Amino acid sequence: MSGRSPLGLQTGGITSSDLNGFVTRPRLLLQGSGFAAPIRRMSISGLGNSQRFGSSQAEIKAKIEAAIEAMKNSDPPEDHYAEILLTRLRSERRHLLSEGWGYFKDRENLRARMAFEAAELVDPRAPAPRFGQIIVDVERKHYRRAMTQLAKLVTYDQTRSAGMPGMFEYTMSLQKLYGSEDDLRMMLFNTGRFAQQNPTSEPVQALYCLILWYSGYGDARAEAVGIASRLKRTAADPNSAWARFDDMVQAAQRKRELAGTTS
Repeated sequence: MSGRSPLGLQTGGITSSDLNGFVTRPRLLLQGSGFAAPIRRMSISGLGNSQRFGSSQAEIKAKIEAAIEAMKNSDPPEDHYAEILLTRLRSERRHLLSEGWGYFKDRENLRARMAFEAAELVDPRAPAPRFGQIIVDVERKHYRRAMTQLAKLVTYDQTRSAGMPGMFEYTMSLQKLYGSEDDLRMMLFNTGRFAQQNPTSEPVQALYCLILWYSGYGDARAEAVGIASRLKRTAADPNSAWARFDDMVQAAQRKRELAGTTS
């Protein structure tokens, strides 16, 4: 029997439960874990019990994948269903990021990282979930893991859509994300010591540069500018991602100056 869903869509035919396996992937990270965060299950139950968006599951999955690609590329959705799904996915990503930073502020780092991992699955190309994972890993002194995420973040920056902010151009401050300034200063001290112990490692220096830039301290940001400049001068490959840090930082500096932003 057909009817109308709460959103005014014609219902009947393919059930929304057929799609749950696709849109609930982030939940799999949390199931069966003693640190499982109370993150709500992703679903499309708000669309009604069933939708007639296509004549087959293959068609519906194709629509889902098209909506995911639209979100990745910041493209407008192709149809009403894609628009609804896109809105739900973006909402879920925001929710997961909020959960992650909430756990992080409460020093529940494992739960925070799982929330950020889930947010990355919802939107694999978004930089914010990876940045969250980097901060958690640095806080836990899992520097190699943090550098792996940093490499992915750099790759995203190189392929980001026109008009999207660069890696150093987000309005983010660790002073606001940390629950304690003492904890933030200790993290900066530990990361700085790690960088001093590895002065010739480009990924290590790049990681420290990123952390300093977003610390929220003016003197730390100035130090980040110096590290980025040194990476460019000493890079074994002048075309490497790490050598590009100087150009990215300088571009971010110019935008801050144009916007009249103060440290």
